[in-house]
Amino acid sequence: MKKIRRILCIALCLALCFSNAAFAHSGRTDGSGGHRDNNNVSGLGYYHYHCGGNPPHLHSNGVCPYSGGGSAEPSVPSTEPAQEPTTEPAPKPTSNINIKRKTTKMAVGTTFQFKASGARGYTVKWLSSNSKLAKVYKSGKVVARRAGQVTITAKAYGSNDKCNIKIVDPRMTLTKLNLKVGESKQIRVKGSNSKKKWNTSNRKVAEVTNKGVVTGKSAGSSRITVRVDGKLLKCSVTVTK
Repeated sequence: MKKIRRILCIALCLALCFSNAAFAHSGRTDGSGGHRDNNNVSGLGYYHYHCGGNPPHLHSNGVCPYSGGGSAEPSVPSTEPAQEPTTEPAPKPTSNINIKRKTTKMAVGTTFQFKASGARGYTVKWLSSNSKLAKVYKSGKVVARRAGQVTITAKAYGSNDKCNIKIVDPRMTLTKLNLKVGESKQIRVKGSNSKKKWNTSNRKVAEVTNKGVVTGKSAGSSRITVRVDGKLLKCSVTVTK
């Protein structure tokens, strides 16, 4: 019986030795009762406690799980690299967007392509103060719909510029004209006082002055046109002997 007890005692001592060896690591116990496990043998990081020979452990919330008390776990600097901020800084607003024209005149039915500089890569947003009078597209193209006053605005990040448009509706007083050779009549344009450019499709049949006076020259057909505010107006002329 004594022999059996001696064998059991030796076996228990060996088990304790192997248990302590499993938790061996470099470093000394500091003033807080903890160890620096430099090689992370325990798998708990490079700092833990033993507290009276217990297996290595951490003090969650500063409390020892084996005694229900203990000193607060010292602050250990993190070994993880600092995370870079994911939010990109707000771009600096542009402040010099510029529409090349500040005022312009358009005729109903005509289009105009606006352009803006100084957007610095930002998308330009085009707006019309009255889409019933003038419609503006994303490209800056404007279509005049009705006579009146309208403002076109170009916006980019932190900046805007404007252009005032006067929309007119010019019309010819005659769209068909019958003349005899040598006879003259005047065609007038109402709805616009802008400069007008007159022309004829056949000078041998009918001539036109810069005032819109048409004179029959020989029998035949011709077409009188006038361009005003970007719009082309037409009048068919028939000349007889």
